[in-house]
Amino acid sequence: MIGNKSMLGKHHSEETKRKISKAHKGMKISEKTRKKLSKGHKGKHHSEETKKIMSEAHKGKYKGEKNPAWKGGKTKTGCGYIYIYIPNHPNANLQHYIFEHRLVMEKCLGRYLKKNEIVHHIDGNKSNNIITNLRLETRNTHKQNYSYAYQEGYKMGMAHAIFILKLEKYL
Repeated sequence: MIGNKSMLGKHHSEETKRKISKAHKGMKISEKTRKKLSKGHKGKHHSEETKKIMSEAHKGKYKGEKNPAWKGGKTKTGCGYIYIYIPNHPNANLQHYIFEHRLVMEKCLGRYLKKNEIVHHIDGNKSNNIITNLRLETRNTHKQNYSYAYQEGYKMGMAHAIFILKLEKYL
C-alpha cells in the first residue's frame, strides 16, 4: 500500500487541512504527476446511489445568482432579443426567463400578455425595448401587417444560400 498506513481511516482536522493547503499553494505539479493523477480515476464509474447523492447535494447550489456564470439575470439571444430572469412570472420559459420587450409592454398595460399577443419592434431593433418603439399586436394582425417583411427575409435568405452555393463551386 502506498502512503501512510497510520492515517488509514482517520481524517485531518480543519486546522491541519488549512496548513496543508497553505503549504501546497503555488507549487507546480510535474507533467508526470499530473498524468498519474488523471489515470487514477479513468474507467471508474459512480454507482447509481452515489450519483443520486451527488445530484441531491448540487440541487439549487448553482441556480440563479449562485451560478458562477451569473450576469445579473439578463442575457441576449443569438437573434438579438433580451431575456430577463424572473422565476415567478407565469409566462416565463422553462429556464425562468421572459423577453424584456414583453415585460415592458406588460408594465405599460398593467397586466400579463395573452398567448396570442405579440410585441412588435417598430424600428426592427430587437434589443431596443423602450415603450415608444413597441407596438402590441395579435398574431393575425402581425402576420397581415408584416408578411412582406417575412417574405423579404425569406428571399434574402434564399439569395444568400444560392450565393454561398455558387461561391463553393469556385473554392
